[in-house]
Amino acid sequence: MRKPLLWYAVAKIGPYALVPPIVVGVLLPAGLLLARTGGNPLVSRVYIDFSMTLLAPSLAVWWPPFVFKERIEGEGRELLYFLKRTGEGATALALALSYWVLLVPFLVVALGTPDFSSASVPLLLARCLFVTSFAFCAAFVLRSSALALILSLLFNMVAMVPLESLAELLAPTIGLDTGSGMSVSTILLYVALSAALLWFGEVRGRQFAE
Repeated sequence: MRKPLLWYAVAKIGPYALVPPIVVGVLLPAGLLLARTGGNPLVSRVYIDFSMTLLAPSLAVWWPPFVFKERIEGEGRELLYFLKRTGEGATALALALSYWVLLVPFLVVALGTPDFSSASVPLLLARCLFVTSFAFCAAFVLRSSALALILSLLFNMVAMVPLESLAELLAPTIGLDTGSGMSVSTILLYVALSAALLWFGEVRGRQFAE
């Protein structure tokens, strides 16, 4: 039975490919379970907020720079260009969707936590989709997987909160101020930006650069 192409793309990273599954798929939900055993709802709330705002989106940038490193920086990339004149936008999208699967155990535990709202789940997924797309696009624009990883992490830590605040301010002007306008407007913004980044990264991925 042939394994999916995405499996080969991640497998060739080596041990580094295991970082998101271990941290997000195992340690993140385990940490939340541990926080819940303390009996202090505030601890669980802070843990969830930190995970959904910073930690989970930060790990979403991990796979793309490693997956596309060979195509961007590897020796013989000229040959790769002539053999495969397409970009990797579909692969980047598949990586983002695969990362969503890793979030399932954490979200299942979070849904059993008092005061956690399932309405915040789409926003988390949109954040992770956006940073994955950002890392993919940055890798091909900068022609450096390391710079793409660093820039994506910095953007996630420094710029995402202001970006969401801006979306909240703009929500009434675009007719999305419905009581949850912040989430709706931010999700739409992330989806639109993700589509643009995937498209632009695909275009740059089709262009050969020395």
